[in-house]
Amino acid sequence: MGEVYEKMDCMIGEIRDILLSNNKHVDDYAKMEEILVSRWEKMNITMDCLGFALNRFFYDSKYLNVEAPSGIARRAPNQDREIVVGFLKAFDRIGEDENEKAELRKQLVKFQNKQEIFGKTHARIDATTMIPISWLSTYGSETP
Repeated sequence: MGEVYEKMDCMIGEIRDILLSNNKHVDDYAKMEEILVSRWEKMNITMDCLGFALNRFFYDSKYLNVEAPSGIARRAPNQDREIVVGFLKAFDRIGEDENEKAELRKQLVKFQNKQEIFGKTHARIDATTMIPISWLSTYGSETP
């Protein structure tokens, strides 16, 4: 789900780059962007934001140092307001009570800040080579 979020975000930027670079459809860009963003807003659900926030790859410096389409600087999920609002809404939906919601937020902080097992060298290396579900099943024991 997090990768769907990333691909959609990049697709909008790539279409912008193509249409605004001496393309015969440059005059159609504003309407096309309106349509794409409208669809994006319908698709951008809380669980997509949570999936994006839980993918270690999107915190990696190699990923963050490569510009997104249109030359936009990438940000880690915890530094993107839209993502933060989305995963907090997801926690509100999946947390059974305020104590569980608070625990989810604490565990996410450990994950995002690479604390405890998440900060180990092998966990950092594997974050860029393993698929997210395998990585989380290997290193997520402290944040069930």
